[in-house]
Amino acid sequence: MVSGASFKVHLLSLKKYLFFYGISIVIFILPLTFFHPPSYVYPLFTIMALLPFTILLALDVLARLRPGVPRSLPIGPRFLDLTLFFLAISLYGSIPYFSTHVLSPADALFESLSATTTTSFTLLERGRTPSFILLWRAYQSWQGALFYLLFIVEVLRYYWGPGAETPQREFPIKFPFIAYRRAPVSFSLLFFMSITAFLFIAYLPFMRIEDALSLSFAVSSTGGVSTYGHTLPDVEGVYFVTSIGLILVSLNFIELLRAGFRRSVKEPLEGYYYLIFLGLFSLLFAVRSLLSGTQITYGLFALLSASSGAGIYPHGWPSGIDDFTLYLLLLLMAIGGCTFSVTSGLKVKRVVSILRAIYRELLRAIHPRAYLGLQGEHWSGERFFLHSTIFIFFLYMGATLTGAVLLIISGLGIRNGIFLALSALTNTGLDPLTEAIGINNFTPFQKFCTMVLMLVGRLEVVIPVFLFSPSLRRFARG
Repeated sequence: MVSGASFKVHLLSLKKYLFFYGISIVIFILPLTFFHPPSYVYPLFTIMALLPFTILLALDVLARLRPGVPRSLPIGPRFLDLTLFFLAISLYGSIPYFSTHVLSPADALFESLSATTTTSFTLLERGRTPSFILLWRAYQSWQGALFYLLFIVEVLRYYWGPGAETPQREFPIKFPFIAYRRAPVSFSLLFFMSITAFLFIAYLPFMRIEDALSLSFAVSSTGGVSTYGHTLPDVEGVYFVTSIGLILVSLNFIELLRAGFRRSVKEPLEGYYYLIFLGLFSLLFAVRSLLSGTQITYGLFALLSASSGAGIYPHGWPSGIDDFTLYLLLLLMAIGGCTFSVTSGLKVKRVVSILRAIYRELLRAIHPRAYLGLQGEHWSGERFFLHSTIFIFFLYMGATLTGAVLLIISGLGIRNGIFLALSALTNTGLDPLTEAIGINNFTPFQKFCTMVLMLVGRLEVVIPVFLFSPSLRRFARG
């Protein structure tokens, strides 16, 4: 039986998400004039914008009728609220696709979930799809990235927010902004929106206003699909601006705030490691390209697109892609971007933690009496993060293998199944191996498996699973 206080907290949480979603649809209606849509489009999106506010008012009345004082919920129900709301906006966002007869209801749900999870798998074809639908697709990705940042905020509030259920000693990795509880939320959203505005202004010299707006939404959210489809115009300036945008959205938003509060940072920022990984993989690809005599520029952009999870196809993709490049793409997709960013994947901080642990064990084997410099509280925090990282790594491996096996059984083949499963789980959407097959020709079972993998990867279901189970929480703490 749900108490009145708990039920009231659920309602307040849902009201917050509904308010954000309703405002975001109102903002979308404003630029529709540039796309000259049919007359029925404005009433459609107006009703879609009014419905969340209507539900919000109804929930407000219901919350006032229920007795009890709001109290803090455990982390499990809070994540469950956000997960269910994420599924709800994916279902709700599919209305424009099938109401305008662009896609069937089932394909519309696939397209909407792909957009909300910021994955570039798309059933829409440029030239056959109205431009306002492509704008809605890009904007849905932007909405999905925005709500993913709210998901990260729930993680921060769980550990450091008012009335946190977990004591500080259980998560001893300290940040200097703990006293500024509202700063991470405001800074993350402001930084994300600033990147979108920067991209929009930078694209204007190269394209029309509506195309610049759509592409800025697609790149800043790493959704990858705009009015140009899932590729870019063959203009060097557009590739340069897009590369800067993808690097910015792959950085750790919260860590940038930490660096702003402190003049000197003892440890390198996670963004440094991200750029090192990207530079090393780019160097390997450049050497390989020089030896084989293939094009370097577009291949380097493909590596950046894979590491950021954008899934934007460079010009001429995927012709000329060899096995070596595919393996680099697989590794970069698996690593992903930084934590507390809109990218997916394992995240750079976790990969660095695993590499550090391997280095320490090798050093311990060679020099048993070597001083590793990890003692006391710092080692406690490092060990906690390492154990949770190993746990998440095996969950990602299990999800990837499970999805790959199901796709292989469905008839995609071993290479296609593995690449597609990892691409969906990391919300990248690159599918050079399955390009000959085409997402449009997937069977309903293959689309369903892809949808589940996209949702698992975007919401990082490993974190809610980890927080739901006390036994798994004890295992991660070691």
